[in-house]
Amino acid sequence: MVVGCSGGREPTYPVEGTVTLQGKPLSGGMIMFRPAKGPVATGKLDEQGRFRLSTYGDGDGAVAGNHAVRLVMPDKTFDVSPDELEFTTDFETLRNEPPFPSKYLAFETSGLTAPVKEDEDQNHFEFDLEP
Repeated sequence: MVVGCSGGREPTYPVEGTVTLQGKPLSGGMIMFRPAKGPVATGKLDEQGRFRLSTYGDGDGAVAGNHAVRLVMPDKTFDVSPDELEFTTDFETLRNEPPFPSKYLAFETSGLTAPVKEDEDQNHFEFDLEP
């Protein structure tokens, strides 16, 4: 039996895409993908609303499977960290309104999902948010 060098980590697959609000790029925040089992992947939104996910290292992607998706605007919006927001739907902690509806702040209410597949050609996601 040959043992790999992955250190027990689940394999990841490249994931990229864009986030828009009514067709206009959403920038300055983060997107998070949470699988049913395994580590969460995150990606920064650039000026064009594009993202590339990272789980263990820069741009390595996400684990395969169905993911719940949420958005975070940590530098502009919250008095709490993104990790603390994962466990709450109490948006009274917001300092300012995010530039999108608050339902997108939580995995449970965003309605956004993404099926990450082992075939990296299928891991491009376009999220056009509703106001």
